[in-house]
Amino acid sequence: VNLKNAKGATLANSEATGTIVDNDFPVLSIGDVSLPEGDLDPMTGESAIANFEFPVTLSEPTSKTVMVNYTIKGRQANLGEDYDGPASGTVIFAPRETKQTIAVPVIGDEVVEADETFVIQLDAPVNGRFKNPKDRQGTGTILNDELPQVTIEDVSIEEGNSGTQDAVFTVSMDRPSEERVRVNYATKNGTAKANDYTRTRGQLTFRPGETTQEIKVPVKGDRNIEEDETFLVNLKNA
Repeated sequence: VNLKNAKGATLANSEATGTIVDNDFPVLSIGDVSLPEGDLDPMTGESAIANFEFPVTLSEPTSKTVMVNYTIKGRQANLGEDYDGPASGTVIFAPRETKQTIAVPVIGDEVVEADETFVIQLDAPVNGRFKNPKDRQGTGTILNDELPQVTIEDVSIEEGNSGTQDAVFTVSMDRPSEERVRVNYATKNGTAKANDYTRTRGQLTFRPGETTQEIKVPVKGDRNIEEDETFLVNLKNA
């Protein structure tokens, strides 16, 4: 704004500048990450480290430097045990940049456990804004990749001359789990038929920490002179 043609006064400062401050900032957002946690390093026996890289993006480029703070908070996952690194920091976008990442080291192990999560919260943006509350939060899911192996053992049993006696099959897991484990089972004829044993089906449940269960199949006795007979017990839908 310029002043001119003053009368009865002199112009000491004849020009002023008006600045229109831009308030149309680009939108900030952060994405989710889900990855297996990894195992122990086979060479050293130490926990392997996998980086979860969270994408932080701007909706459009800007001529200004954009900054936003972040804080990492555990849910089921714990800092120093399941993931590592600083608990907070700042993401900086240079002018015209639209993508940055926050890398969070995840600590591998061989423990059978539930999936675990942690959250990265964005706050206090400079030259950027949030459009929706969900844009401010990224969830990291550490996927359990240590499932126990379930096996069933063979059984041999004398049938007896009458009545029934149980053929007891042992079902075992190679390691305990922190979660409840279920598996279905069902018998199937081999050379043995319905008059030789009682068809059986059901579901086994391993409570946290348990590693063995039993399946009992009644075998029918008789006085027939015959060959040894077999039937199967199949596991499925673990």
